Amino acid sequence: MKEDGFTLIEVIVVMAIIASLVGIMVPFFYRVWESNEVDLTKQRMSDLQKAMVGDPRLIQNGVRTNFGYVGDYGQLPATLNDLITYMPAGFNPQTYEQDAWGHTIVYTAATVSGKRVSATLQSAGPDGKMNTADDINATTDPELQVYQGQVAPTAVVQGNINITINYAVANPPLSPAYNQTFSASVAAQYLDPSGTVTDTTHCCVNFNSGDVTASVTNNYSVAVNCAMGENLPVGKALFWSQLFLAAGCVGSPIASLQTALFVVDGLNSINVNLPTNSYTVTVQ
Repeated sequence: MKEDGFTLIEVIVVMAIIASLVGIMVPFFYRVWESNEVDLTKQRMSDLQKAMVGDPRLIQNGVRTNFGYVGDYGQLPATLNDLITYMPAGFNPQTYEQDAWGHTIVYTAATVSGKRVSATLQSAGPDGKMNTADDINATTDPELQVYQGQVAPTAVVQGNINITINYAVANPPLSPAYNQTFSASVAAQYLDPSGTVTDTTHCCVNFNSGDVTASVTNNYSVAVNCAMGENLPVGKALFWSQLFLAAGCVGSPIASLQTALFVVDGLNSINVNLPTNSYTVTVQ
């Protein structure tokens, strides 16, 4: 009786077919695996970027609310270690600074006027060697980098300081008429997480009261159009208007007012319109 079975030739043919399929599928699965590792690395770099400058998509009542590390400290971090409290929920504290192949993501910050205002993130890619064709860097993925416009977008402040000055002058009217030159300052200040207020920079605008011959009230809208000493960082900033009794914003201000504004990325200028305040100037 003839027994069923495979001949040697049939076995060889089947093994050849399997080998061919393996030869086709292994590179395919490798490419899929490598693609997943690249995607994971890019996601980690994107998380690091958002930890630095915040996520502009997070908006509440029409106002952006998330500014990351820069929003708290006014500049980029010195190292990626500083970002651990800014990373998204569920991140792995052991690997957040590494690419998917276990190599440290290289962070390089650039400074302007002593502050870190732009940075690059770079992964060595699958081969683990920097500056080779498979790197993930500013050339291949510019959207994963941090640019100055995202950190400190502008130094230009425009708007108005609205002032009401009440004059208490002698009666009968003064002769000659009283004429006073005032100056107004707008100062941008920054409140860091420790509660310390740092005077970032300011500009000064002079204006004249005109002749005053009796008890009067004059309203002024002092135009502000100036370049501050340095670019202001994104996040919540405190703007102060201050009134001085002399030109050049010298001496102690006779009054001041604070308002809070959010500096956001992409601005050409920051618009500051401070509400009307009353100041009394007594002339004897």
